[in-house]
Amino acid sequence: MTKEFLYRIKDFRQKCNTNFNFLLIFIVVLGGYVCIRSSYEFVIFSISIISLGITVGFVYINTVKNKILVKKISNVKKIYFLSLIIGVVIVLVILTLLKKDSMEEVFFLLSLRATLEYSQIENIFNVENKYISNIGIHIIAIVLYVFITLINFKNISIETIFSDLKLKEIAYISILISLCVALSTLRKILSNRKKFSKNEFKKVILYITSIMFNLSGLIFIKLDLNIISKVLLILKCTTFTLFYGYMIDKIRYECFNIINSNIEQAIKEKKHLNSILLKRNKILNDINTMINRTQNNYSMLLDSIYGGVFLFVGNKLQHVNNTMIKKMNMKSSDFVGMDIRVFLKKYCNLSLDEVDTSKHYSFFIDENIVFDMFFSCPDDENKLIYVQDFSYKEENKKIRKEFEECLADDKNKKEFFANISHELKTPINLISSVLQLNKIYLKENKIDLVDNNRKIIIQNCLRLIRTINNFIDSNKISEGYVIPDKKIYNIVDIIENTVLACNKYIKKSENTLIFDSQQEEIYVNCDKDFITRIILNLLSNSVKYGKKGGMIKVNLALEDDKVCIIIKNDGPKIEKEIIPYIFDRFTKLNKAFNRIKEGSGLGLFMTKALVEIQSGSIGLISNNEGNEFVITMNYFDNVEKEQIQYENFEMNSIDEKVDIEFSDIYIT
Repeated sequence: MTKEFLYRIKDFRQKCNTNFNFLLIFIVVLGGYVCIRSSYEFVIFSISIISLGITVGFVYINTVKNKILVKKISNVKKIYFLSLIIGVVIVLVILTLLKKDSMEEVFFLLSLRATLEYSQIENIFNVENKYISNIGIHIIAIVLYVFITLINFKNISIETIFSDLKLKEIAYISILISLCVALSTLRKILSNRKKFSKNEFKKVILYITSIMFNLSGLIFIKLDLNIISKVLLILKCTTFTLFYGYMIDKIRYECFNIINSNIEQAIKEKKHLNSILLKRNKILNDINTMINRTQNNYSMLLDSIYGGVFLFVGNKLQHVNNTMIKKMNMKSSDFVGMDIRVFLKKYCNLSLDEVDTSKHYSFFIDENIVFDMFFSCPDDENKLIYVQDFSYKEENKKIRKEFEECLADDKNKKEFFANISHELKTPINLISSVLQLNKIYLKENKIDLVDNNRKIIIQNCLRLIRTINNFIDSNKISEGYVIPDKKIYNIVDIIENTVLACNKYIKKSENTLIFDSQQEEIYVNCDKDFITRIILNLLSNSVKYGKKGGMIKVNLALEDDKVCIIIKNDGPKIEKEIIPYIFDRFTKLNKAFNRIKEGSGLGLFMTKALVEIQSGSIGLISNNEGNEFVITMNYFDNVEKEQIQYENFEMNSIDEKVDIEFSDIYIT
């Protein structure tokens, strides 16, 4: 819609330019004709009609611009006023010619029009008016104009008014005044030449000089040089058309640019608002997710209470926890909506008025099962009934056991956070030390040593990024915020590209990396970024804990409807009792590997989580020959070409991921 509107504006400009060209051609043709056939009265009459039309068009397009657009031209009121006066003068010229009054009156009006046109030029181009004499001349001209207008309106002959004066002398004096104004305006334009463009300056000078020639043409009429006077009059009309055509086109072009700029600004604003809307929608979705999660947490909290909890809102039962539902062997729908008076009468044989919050009452499920009931009323709207079963002592043993397990987990968490603290402090201390050394080297002008330290800074910055990313991503995984972008890829290409990108670190560690696939194309519905991260983590672990100068193998094999990704290294054997905890986040994680190599200990936890998010599984086989990680995922036999997402492998992107993943491996 916007482009179509812009094309219409451009088309309108082209049509207007074409119309002005046709008008100009018409004037030239008319001039050639009238120079031979017509009288000079007809020439003046025709030129006045054309000038009146152009003046009206100029006023109209300025009015449209100043009404529609915010940006207004300067001196707009003066321009309107002078254009109106010029138009009235032209009308008076036409009326005078039609009445066939004396030509001296026509000369006077034409000289007055010339004076007004010079004043119009100064206002349009905002030329500084430093000379009070010019202002006085314009005022005198306007007074004369009013005077002659009143004479015409009252139908009084000028010759009668100036019976003692000669009208011819008055007309010629008026022409001389106009010539003086012309010279003054010309001088101002020349002194302010820098304000104009080259093309604009030419048109203004041509227009001013043509008005002067036009005044001369009026004199030539009295000298019976009709052909010369006609040529000068037509020349003036032509330059008048060119000048006002240029000004009208300039205003239209400015309007077009402003409209185009407003449209572009509106499009940018729309995109900006759309981006804000998308962000706010995402925030709203996150808030809704958190609200639902909070509601679920409250429900879980109530369900974890050993006794029964009944929540009443407005005397209607709104919620009952699962513990009580199971003990009463009933459904939640049997309770929800029940009136509190009916509830108390049925299970406690009480009325609502008899209940005292400071006492406890018997709650009957049947004759053999009786609980203690406590009543609480936080406010007039909400009421709470808690039912307690004292046969919970056995349950207390289970709770104690769970509590002890939680304490053990908490201990492991503290060890984990100590590990994280080490992973954060170590690179920061190294960076700080290197920066202090660089400060000394710079004072001693040892630039080569500064450049060597730069590598240490970069590696430890990457190590910080890896630690922080792992910590944040592990929390996202635990909270369920990670959603895979699953598409059908050729997993052979993804893994092969990742393996090739890791080869530089494998070679530095004097290890040998072998990649082999049973087939060249194995299509899997997966998230390619997750697959890349899984392979990088397992390869970095193989470098950390494998033998120096050993071998790392990456194989892809098909088994029934599954694809198996096998990453094998010749690292030390992991004990059987540790293997079940190898992928845990906290429990016994740091006991699986020692602290010979750096790392936060979150890598294998995230690897397993990323595999399972994609409906896959991962396992570990460890023996004296080494350790073997086996990832199993579903693959597709028959895949349509339209379904396949071809891997867009970006070397810079994968190299950056590799550098971050291997940043905690110090290889000399």
